[in-house]
Amino acid sequence: MQAKPAFLLINKKTPTNGCYHSYFYNYNEYMKKGHYVYILLTERNTLYCGYTDNIEKRFQAHLEGRGAKYTRANKPVKIVFQQEFESKQDALHTEYMIKKLSRAQKLELIKSTQNLIVQSPA
Repeated sequence: MQAKPAFLLINKKTPTNGCYHSYFYNYNEYMKKGHYVYILLTERNTLYCGYTDNIEKRFQAHLEGRGAKYTRANKPVKIVFQQEFESKQDALHTEYMIKKLSRAQKLELIKSTQNLIVQSPA
């Protein structure tokens, strides 16, 4: 049986200038990473769907205006839906499918998963 490495070396491309940088990660911590799809309720009663590997950190980024461009203009109030996946690919596929849903269908998804029920304005 092959021993697991203590650390991983990952090269990531910087979005701003396209340069690659190398990062070391603790193997066990990196492999424990979850993959989540979430839906936020905003102050304007709109819904925003996204993907993350850390729900708390991502929600805080949205609150501080460092999240998506949409949530800078539409401040999030709370997370109304979240689902964890074993692979990033599955999470991103589900995010894509949720984003294609109508608002009514998203509300139904939220209700059906026993999360906070969001009432649509009359």
